[in-house]
Amino acid sequence: PDRRRPLAAQVSQERLYRSQCIKQADVLLLMMLFPDEFGDDEVRRAWDYYLPLTTHDSSLSAGVHAIVACRLGLRQEAWDFWRTAAELDLDARRGGAAEGIHIANAALLWQAAVFGFAGMQTAMQSDVLTFRPRLPATWSRLAFPIAWKGGRVYVDITREQTSVTNPGKGAWLVRVHGAVREVGAHDTQTWETSGEESGNET
Repeated sequence: PDRRRPLAAQVSQERLYRSQCIKQADVLLLMMLFPDEFGDDEVRRAWDYYLPLTTHDSSLSAGVHAIVACRLGLRQEAWDFWRTAAELDLDARRGGAAEGIHIANAALLWQAAVFGFAGMQTAMQSDVLTFRPRLPATWSRLAFPIAWKGGRVYVDITREQTSVTNPGKGAWLVRVHGAVREVGAHDTQTWETSGEESGNET
C-alpha cells in the first residue's frame, strides 16, 4: 500500500515471484518506442491494465509512463510521473545523486520533455519536423536544440507561441499542430498557441 517505497523493500523475494506485480511496464515501453505500431485505444487499454500492477521499482518506469501519459492526454499523470522521475536523482532527502545518477532515467526525462510535452515526432514517424506542444501547467517555457536530418534546429515553446529557428543553410518543413511552414536558412517561424496547447482546455 505504501508506493513511496520500492515494493522489493517491503515484500519478500519469494512472494514477489508469485505475484502479478511488475517493476516496469515493458509493454508500455514497447508502445513508446514504436508509437505508430499501436493505436491510441490499444495504448490506453495497456495503460489501464498495467498501471495498477506496476510498482515502478525500476528507474526506467516513471519516465516511460510520463511519455505515454502525454500521448494519451493524461496531463496530470504525465506531470506526476515527470516529477517522480526527476526526483530520483534530485531529491536530497533520498540521497540525491550522492552515489551517481541514473543515466537512462536522465535520458527519459529529456525524451519526456521533447517527445512528450513538446510533442515532437521522430524521423521514423514523419518526414516533416512535427510538434504538438502541451506544456505542463507549471511551466512557462520549454526551449531546446534538436538535430534533424543532419541539420540543427532550435525550438522555443511558451504559453503564447512556438518558434522554430533554422541556423543552417538548408530549408526545413515544420508542422506545429497541423500547420506546415517552411523555415528557411537563418530564419525563424512562429506559430501562435491555441487553448489546447496552452493547457486552457476544460
